[in-house]
Amino acid sequence: VYSSTCKNGEAPGPAISKPILFKKTDQPKETEKALILPDSVRYAVVMLFVQPRALHQIDPATLANNASVNQGYSQMGVASVSLAQAIRSLGYVAIPCMNDTAMSVPLSIDAGLGELGRLGFLITPEFGPHVRIAKVLTNMPMATDKPIEFGVTEYCRDCGNCARECPS
Repeated sequence: VYSSTCKNGEAPGPAISKPILFKKTDQPKETEKALILPDSVRYAVVMLFVQPRALHQIDPATLANNASVNQGYSQMGVASVSLAQAIRSLGYVAIPCMNDTAMSVPLSIDAGLGELGRLGFLITPEFGPHVRIAKVLTNMPMATDKPIEFGVTEYCRDCGNCARECPS
């Protein structure tokens, strides 16, 4: 979970941020000074949304690429909010998250959905890096998955194409 959240990330000027704190409380809440999460929240349900690879091989400024990205974000929002509501209906805390609140890639790795690639992306066995990630933080008890290994670390170390193509 991030140490703080930025409340004006798209606006010019200095960042307006609030710390994210875990405290003994029944429900998440926002105060003037902090975002407070219940300390009972210990699990994350992580979801992947596939983005068509072919649309990302086109110039990034094309309508097809933008449609693919926006479709991924739309699916993330609908699924994370819907799942959170279903978990809440069972009496548990559920906090839907997209690119906020917690780091998606480490949670995805812990959930066994892929490995860390050289550029910091999640690489999945089925879809490579062509996924968007959403998650729901919850206190609903559940069995946890384990990280997987399928050779990404070794492949990225030996390949190096991305480093050659983009030295920065």
